[in-house]
Amino acid sequence: MYYLGLTLIVLAGIFNGSFIVPARNVKSISNEMVWVFHSIIGFVIVSWLLLIVFFPHSFRLYGLLHIHEVMLLIVSGVVFGLGQICFAYAIETIGIALSFTVNLGLGVTLGTMFVILYKSSLWTAHGKIATIAVALIIISLFIYYKAGKNNQGRLSQRKLISASHYKLGWLLAVFAGFSSGLQNISFVIVAYHSSAMPYSENSYWYWPAFLTFAAIPMLIGFLYRAKQQGYLGQYRQIYSTSNFAFITLMGVFFSGSLVLYSLGMSRFSNAQQVTGWPTLMSSIILASQAWGWFFGEAKLATLKHKRYMVVSILLLLTAILLIGLSQ
Repeated sequence: MYYLGLTLIVLAGIFNGSFIVPARNVKSISNEMVWVFHSIIGFVIVSWLLLIVFFPHSFRLYGLLHIHEVMLLIVSGVVFGLGQICFAYAIETIGIALSFTVNLGLGVTLGTMFVILYKSSLWTAHGKIATIAVALIIISLFIYYKAGKNNQGRLSQRKLISASHYKLGWLLAVFAGFSSGLQNISFVIVAYHSSAMPYSENSYWYWPAFLTFAAIPMLIGFLYRAKQQGYLGQYRQIYSTSNFAFITLMGVFFSGSLVLYSLGMSRFSNAQQVTGWPTLMSSIILASQAWGWFFGEAKLATLKHKRYMVVSILLLLTAILLIGLSQ
């Protein structure tokens, strides 16, 4: 059961780290309209359908939540939706690999520090290990930023990306990372420490409601941008079989990764569950890095800068492993 669970979680990470890839095959639709459709299909329709298919008895859990838990779910969902707007434009500006790295790195940092403070374990052995891991994450992001900034100079010379665009991309990814951190905090509180927890057999039930509230600012933001740029008429392109299939696949990858993670964790014993979360994060990072290299996002980087990027990713993976061991 352990190896089946581990396989499901690795697959979940690959799904999550790959969810943006199908968007590259969507034709005659702007980036904004792709995300409009993704917020409806992936965040709302697919997520609820998966709950119905895999965990149909979980609907009752929503009725067990206290009002403050519901409000936390709503607020964190809306903030995450704003973060996804930033994440979409970060990917467009600085690429898949870097956007995922910054997003996950900051999300992990905030989530970890919250757990340490929540448990009042800062000065314990586990707390010290987790704090060292957070320091490694910050160092890894700094190295990645410097390596990317130096590489940006070469891109700027070829008029592929300007310094201002690179910094803007980082700022967008940073905000997305903070929203992911709030998502992690909300998930820990609502899914594992709420009044519904004793009656829950899975952790996926939290996500459909969360993603539905996240879809609201995404719809408003991307529709506003699409209207500004005259792209609203592109809604007809969703009727293309291939476009609909690729956008639906984005949703299956994103929401499906959460189902796979829940199914994988359910096959672990209490002692084994400590390996689940770091395995998921590592798989997402490796998958997104692989796609970044596949699409040539670092093709103009020097060998020295590529080495810095690899060192940064290795530090990040080491930090995630340490966090897993500190739980």
